[in-house]
Amino acid sequence: MSVLLIHPDRELESVVRRIAAQLDLEVTDTPSQDSTIVIFSSETLPPQGDLDRLRAEIGPAAAFLTGDADTLAAAVKRSWEPLVLKGLLFRPLDEARLTEQLLTSRPPDSPASARPEGVLLISQKEQLAVRLKEFLPESSQFAAVATLGDAWRLCREHRYRAILIDLVLTHRRTWERIKALQPGALTLALIQRRHSGGSRTMNTRCQRTLVVPFVVEQLTEAIADALIPEVPIEDGVRRVPGGHTPEVLQAAVLRALGADAGECLGSRVIDLGAVSLYPEQIEELRSGVEAGAKDLGIEVTWHQP
Repeated sequence: MSVLLIHPDRELESVVRRIAAQLDLEVTDTPSQDSTIVIFSSETLPPQGDLDRLRAEIGPAAAFLTGDADTLAAAVKRSWEPLVLKGLLFRPLDEARLTEQLLTSRPPDSPASARPEGVLLISQKEQLAVRLKEFLPESSQFAAVATLGDAWRLCREHRYRAILIDLVLTHRRTWERIKALQPGALTLALIQRRHSGGSRTMNTRCQRTLVVPFVVEQLTEAIADALIPEVPIEDGVRRVPGGHTPEVLQAAVLRALGADAGECLGSRVIDLGAVSLYPEQIEELRSGVEAGAKDLGIEVTWHQP
C-alpha cells in the first residue's frame, strides 16, 4: 500500500511521512495503481481536468482532504468518483486523527504468533512510563510509546499480556485495530482524576480503569493476572520459566494445573530446571504447588533434568 501526496506543503508532507513510517506505508508523489490512499491539500487542489486524469491513473482509492473550513467546503463540491472521499482533515492537523484515518484504510492485520509477554504503555507522559517501570517486577518486560501509530506497529510484532492506554490518546477505531492484534491482552484505561466520572471511559472499551495518580497496590492489583507467566508444555512436561519470584511462579504453575484439571488430567510432570532460586525457596515453591495441586485433584511429579 502507498500514500500519494498531491501538492503538499512542507508541514503536511512532514506529518504524513512521519505517521506513514509508523504504519509501514510508503509515501510517494507519483501516481500509480498501487496508490490506495490519496491526500490532497484543498489549497492546492488541481483543476478538474487534472483531477480526472489523476483518477484514471490511480483507479479506486481512499481520498482525504486537508485545509481550513472554507477551502474544504469548496473542495468537497468537486466530482470525486471513482475516488472515495473518506475524510476531512482540518488544519492545524490532528495527528491522532490522521493516524486513525490512514490506519483504518489498511486491510486488517493478523495477530502476531509470538507468546504473550510483558506490558505496553501508550502515553505521552514520560514520567508515567518511569513510574510504571519502577512499579513492575524486574522480570516483567515493559515497552512505552507516545503515539497510537507506534503502538500499532509494536502490536503487529509482539504479543503483550497487558496494554495500558492514556485516555486522552484514545481514538476508537485505531484502538479497536490495536486490540484486534492483541486478543488475549488485558486492556486498562488510565484516566485523570478530573475525568474519572466522564462518559469517555466507556468509549475505550477497556476491561479495567485506573485513576491517575495511583498507588502501587492499585496497579499491581489491576494487572496481577496479566503478570503471571505462562508455563508451557513440552513433551508432556510443564516447564516453569525462570526470572520470577516464588509467589509468582506458584501462581503460574497452579493456573496451568487448573487448566490440566479442566481436561480431566490426574497427574502432571513439572520441570524447575530453568528456575534460579535459593534451595529454601525451591522447597517452599514445591510445597505450595503440591498443596494446590492436591486441591485440584492432580498428582505432581518433579522432573529431574
